[in-house]
Amino acid sequence: MIAGHEIERTRTFANMVVHALENSNVDSTKATYKSATRNYTEWCGLAGLTSFPVADSTLAAWMIQSMVTISPNSLKVYLSAIRSDSMSSGHPWELDGNETVRRTMRHLKRKYPSSKKGKNFPITIDVLMTILPLLPKWPHLPSMAYDDLLFATASVIAVTGLLRGGEFTFRSGQSDFGAARHQHEDD
Repeated sequence: MIAGHEIERTRTFANMVVHALENSNVDSTKATYKSATRNYTEWCGLAGLTSFPVADSTLAAWMIQSMVTISPNSLKVYLSAIRSDSMSSGHPWELDGNETVRRTMRHLKRKYPSSKKGKNFPITIDVLMTILPLLPKWPHLPSMAYDDLLFATASVIAVTGLLRGGEFTFRSGQSDFGAARHQHEDD
């Protein structure tokens, strides 16, 4: 990304900038970006298209085709990866706000709407007392299906365990053992 820039004359500064650019993403992001760019470049190769520098019509066609193999929610991450790798390779990126890419994305959002995140609902003992009797053959445990018994058991353990979890937390720098020891010393 710094090729041809005057900072190249000062090797120390150039190395610092290159190092910062190469390490701007954490390893998991680098792996995701590598996978995304590979997806794009392999598709371009199979289609007989040039992958870099990225052309808006090539990117739009890949976006449409990618809906077969990746989730719509992942598309923005893939696009970020292609943008990042394009710029890191020294290619100009002129597709921010590009009308072809923008309209393609709008079409894909409409055609493949992402599911809305459900509302969180706290599971309490009252909720368990309401839903567990709905299980077939409740409360006659020997006649219940194994999966239903497993669900009921796990639910009760999770809810009661989490409700009592506060007993195991302490303020920073203090433990029950330390508090009990200090109280005993005061006696």
